[in-house]
Formats: sequence, structure tokens, C-alpha cells
Amino acid sequence: MSCLSSSSEQPSIAQEPSQIAQWQTVPAKVYVQAGQRWGVLGTMGCCFAPLAASCLLQPQVGDLVLLTFDGRQAYILAVLERSGQTAQLQLPADTVVRSAGSVRVQAGGGLHLQAAQAVVLQGADVALQAEQYLLQARNVHLAGQSLHSYFAQRQEYSGQRQQVDGQSQLHAGQRVTRVAGHDDYAAASQRLVIERDWRVRARSAELRGAQRVVVDGQQVHLG
Repeated sequence: MSCLSSSSEQPSIAQEPSQIAQWQTVPAKVYVQAGQRWGVLGTMGCCFAPLAASCLLQPQVGDLVLLTFDGRQAYILAVLERSGQTAQLQLPADTVVRSAGSVRVQAGGGLHLQAAQAVVLQGADVALQAEQYLLQARNVHLAGQSLHSYFAQRQEYSGQRQQVDGQSQLHAGQRVTRVAGHDDYAAASQRLVIERDWRVRARSAELRGAQRVVVDGQQVHLG
């Protein structure tokens, strides 16, 4: 029996006149894919058939599928045996998965999420646990009421940094600051409390006061 073209609007399968109106279900072998139709070969002959709406697993060449037909049209109901190692699920329209309980996705290998548009995670709490976490994005925006971070070691590298705080406090056991170029500091007022030593060393130093300059101590050495 000759195979029908994949472009046929209504694939026809040769049957006895008494069987034309009856739906039959038979196993068939996939030998080719043409767009959203698959060429199958079985006891009924060969034809091209689309997937039934309930068949989410995409057949591949060499797969054994369950085919239903009535002589005028045919549909692939399910994939019975797969010939390859990769399985592909295809949903033809927007899909919503609802569960009365929790939903868990477990993968023996990796888990890859890819979308042409936005990926949205929304929940009362979102928890992420990993040995290594890598985030790469052209622009990153974080917004919230509070932010808490705890690190045993932290390193930051940036080409340019601007920070604006309404109030800022820094508590450190020890701090070392090195500026290769110019360091400019401006404040309405400043108070330094040094419990032990305070040393300033410069090639050229200048201290000015618009009204008063006070240098006081038990010993003052100039020159």
C-alpha cells in the first residue's frame, strides 16, 4: 500500500466499506516526521497523522506509537516504546498546572529552565540551596524592606560604584583602606575618637581653620 503525503488535509486509509465509520486502534512505527505530522507504518498500511491533544510526549523516528483511525483521519494517541534516550513533551497552548497539594520536580541530572520571555518565581517564601550559585545578568535590580547577608569571606569588584545611604554604620575588627588616586571627603561635621595612636604622614600637609585651630596635649612637638 502506498504511503499518503504529509500535506494531505485529511489522510485517508484504505478500508473495507463496512469499516469506514469505525474507529480502530493499532500499534504503528514512526518512520518520518513532517512538521506537526508523523509518518507511521503498521498493519493498516502507512499514513501521516497528527498528535491527539492528550498525547504530550513527542514521538521520534523509530518509536512505537498507538494509532487510532476511522478510514478518513488518524491520530497518534500515545507513545508505547521509545527508540531514543531523549523525551520531549510539547504543550500546544498556554498551560496551567494546578495541584491541591505540593508539587516536587526531581531530576537525576541537571534541571534547565529556558523561556523566550520572562521567568517569574512567586511565593510567600523562596528558598535556594546550592553548593555554588552563579548569577549573570546585564542589569540587576534588588528592592525590599530589609536585606541581610552573612558571608565567611566576601570580595567585590566594580568599575564604578555609587552608594547613597540615609544612615550608615560600619563596625569592623580591623580595616585597611588604600586609594591609588585621589580621595575626596566632605562632611558637615566630623568627629574622630582614637583610643591609642593617630598618625598622619604626607609629603605636604595643610591644616586650616576659618575661625579657630586648637592643638592641645601634654606634649606638643612642632618641627
